[in-house]
Amino acid sequence: MDDYAFPAAQRIINDIALAFKRDPQLKEFQTLLVTLNENRSPVHHEDHSLGLESWCVPHVYCYAYNLLMDIRQQKRKREDAEHINQLLLGALLLNPDVTVFWNMRRELTSLDPQFELHFTSVVLTRKPKSGEVFNYRKWLIKKMLDAFPSNPGLVTSEVHVCQMAADLYSNNYYAWNHRIWCLNQLPQDSGSYISFLIDEWMQTHQWVSVHVSDHSGFQYRQHLLDRFVKLPPSGFSTVRKCTVDIEQNSAWSLQMFLSPSESKQDSHLTESTKSILYEALDKKCEKLDSIPLGIVLSELFFNTDLVLVYPGHEAIWYHRRFIVHVFRECVYNLESGGGQRNCHKDNNGVSLEKTKKVENIEDSLLQRLVKFETVLYSKCRADKDRQASYAEKHRAWLASIMKINLNLPLR
Repeated sequence: MDDYAFPAAQRIINDIALAFKRDPQLKEFQTLLVTLNENRSPVHHEDHSLGLESWCVPHVYCYAYNLLMDIRQQKRKREDAEHINQLLLGALLLNPDVTVFWNMRRELTSLDPQFELHFTSVVLTRKPKSGEVFNYRKWLIKKMLDAFPSNPGLVTSEVHVCQMAADLYSNNYYAWNHRIWCLNQLPQDSGSYISFLIDEWMQTHQWVSVHVSDHSGFQYRQHLLDRFVKLPPSGFSTVRKCTVDIEQNSAWSLQMFLSPSESKQDSHLTESTKSILYEALDKKCEKLDSIPLGIVLSELFFNTDLVLVYPGHEAIWYHRRFIVHVFRECVYNLESGGGQRNCHKDNNGVSLEKTKKVENIEDSLLQRLVKFETVLYSKCRADKDRQASYAEKHRAWLASIMKINLNLPLR
């Protein structure tokens, strides 16, 4: 059949465009499994949802595709922008992975950026793992930020779109990478950046708790954790102003890790825990900020719970490797209060001899880590199948990469 001559194609495309125009709250689009033409409109629009019967999808798409390619190749020179806009709406809803169509959309100067964000969010409900859609949204946001640079809400609101796409498609690295890109658009010395960091940390904590096999979600959380431990002292002051939960959890995790028998669930370090730190640190670190190391330890406790509650999930174990790596870096950075990395090297990168106090604090924390990992390993080795295998791989990784040997009884 000649799809140029498909009589209903243009009318169907017009109905789709009209649905977007009439319903600014349109939230999703799907094709409906209907194989026969019942001689009525195949476009269904109810409850802010748009559907297109599947029997007409190839005909409508081929009609729009052929016309648009003719326009692109300048075989049709008298098409107005509104008609091109409608053809692109129909074609991109059905197949958003055609780069040339998004480029044609970029060339339409009369488009409303807010409508474009709405339209692409609807496209993602059917194709949540479309890299072309996220690339187009990046282009839109950059263009809008150039016009209104002091609009951080434009970036932070993207989280909802990323969340929706991640919920619809597991391990959706396009959605999570777009979320990382949004994080990078905020100036790191701004309060909005700290606030966004905190909100994301709290939200993803709940999300990964119920998506324990999603590597991409854990990877994003690793980016957040790395950003937290790299914050300057002024950044942690802002954290305190924004929320008390993170500070309380950090303090509790630190004291629980160092002195589990004496720890209580309150927001202050116990005197015994403080003494362990103060004996190993110079007096200038008397007001040691517990947040960087405490955040890492709170994530370690959280990961331990996930390992034990959801046995046999590889993503959780890989995430644990990252936590252990960051923990050791934080330990090595304690001399400068969590500041610069490689703080035991001079300007030429040559290692300096560590003070006895620094060695003591490093030894104390690393010994506690060895005990912590040994207990977990022993519990998981008693399990069957994959959990025991992942525990053994984790032990081997600790020994070969991190040079950390667990205190295991001789067999």
